Amino acid sequence: MSGRRRTAWLVFAACLWSMLPLLICRRAVAHPSNGGSSRTPESWHVQVEIVSRTDRGDFDAVLREWFQLNAVEADIHRGTNLNPRDVLSEVPDNHLLRVWVTFPKPDKATLYFVEPGSQRFLLRDVSLRANFDEIAREQLVQVIVTSAVAFMQRRASTPKEDFARALHSSPPVQVDIVPARAERFPKPNPHAAPFQTTLRAGGFYSFALEQSNTVTHGPGVLFGVVQSRDRFRIFADFAIQYLVPHTVQTSEIDITLRGFALRGSIGIERRWAQALAVGMQVGGGGDRMSFKPLAVNGTGVDAQAGATHFRPALALDFRGVLDVASTRLALVVGSAMYLKTTQYVVLRDGAPQVAYQPLVLEPHVALEVTWN
Repeated sequence: MSGRRRTAWLVFAACLWSMLPLLICRRAVAHPSNGGSSRTPESWHVQVEIVSRTDRGDFDAVLREWFQLNAVEADIHRGTNLNPRDVLSEVPDNHLLRVWVTFPKPDKATLYFVEPGSQRFLLRDVSLRANFDEIAREQLVQVIVTSAVAFMQRRASTPKEDFARALHSSPPVQVDIVPARAERFPKPNPHAAPFQTTLRAGGFYSFALEQSNTVTHGPGVLFGVVQSRDRFRIFADFAIQYLVPHTVQTSEIDITLRGFALRGSIGIERRWAQALAVGMQVGGGGDRMSFKPLAVNGTGVDAQAGATHFRPALALDFRGVLDVASTRLALVVGSAMYLKTTQYVVLRDGAPQVAYQPLVLEPHVALEVTWN
C-alpha cells in the first residue's frame, strides 16, 4: 500500500512540475510589463518603412530631420512590399514605434502605426496632390510626425479589428509616385516648426518677508498662455493675489495693512525628465495697500487717518515643476524689488518720525497649481 502511495505522489509531482511553465506564461500574459501612460519623445524611437520602388532620398532625409526636431530618433528604410505578418508581429523593443508609409493610389497615402509594447494601432489615410510635388511631400511629412507624436501620447488610436481589415485589404503592389520635379526638397527651418499653444489657469498661495518680523501671505489666481516646443515651454501669466490683513505693532502706533497684488510675467521652462522641469520668470506689477492706525502709544504722537497707496515692483523668480497628467505643480522662489520706498510716519511733537518701513527687496515663496 505504501508503494502505491509513493507512486501516486510521484505522478502528482510530475504533473505539477509540467504545468509550472504554463502557469508562469499565463502570469506573464496577465501582467504585461508596459504601462498605459503616454510616452514623451525622449522615451521612444521610431522605425519607418516607406513602401515604394522609387528612390525618395530627399523625402527620407527630411522626414528624419522633422523627427529630430521633435526629439525623436528615427530610422528610415525603404521596401517594395507590405507584408501584413510583419506589421502585426511583435518585437522585443517596447520603446520602438513602427511606421509603414504606403501609396495605394497616385493621390493617396496610407500610414500604419504599431506600438508593440501595448499592441496599439493607428491607421491614417492622407490625400495627396497630383504628381507628389513639393507641397504634397511636405504635408505628408508633417502628418507622419504629428500622428506619431499624438499616437505615442495616447491621443489617437484605431481598433485592432479595423486596422487588420485595412491592412489585409491593401493592394499587393503599391503604386509608385515619381516627384513632379527633381528640385531639392528644402530642409525644415527649426525656427519655423509650429508651436503648440494652450491656455492655462491655476491658483497659488504665496508668502513674502515684508520686514524682519513681518510676513505677508495670501491666495491668488492666475491666467496665461503656454507655448510648448521640444523640451521647452514659454509662458505668459497675469496673476492677482489677495493679501490677508495683518497688524504691525510699533512703539508709537499699531498699523493694520490689507490689500492685493497684481503681477504680469513671462518665463521659460526646460524639461529635464519625463515629469520634471525647471525654469525662471520675470515680471512686474504692484501692490495696492490700505492702512489704518489702530492706537497711539505715546504723548505728543499724532497719526493721520487711514489711506490707500500703490507700491510698484519688479520680480524675478525661479521655478521647479512637476507634471502630473494635465496638472502642473510648481514651487516658486524669488524676490520682488519695489521701485519706491514706503514709510509709515507719525508726528511726535510736530516732527515726522518713521514708525514702520517695509523692505525694498522682499523675498517670497509660493506653491502653484495650474491646468492646461
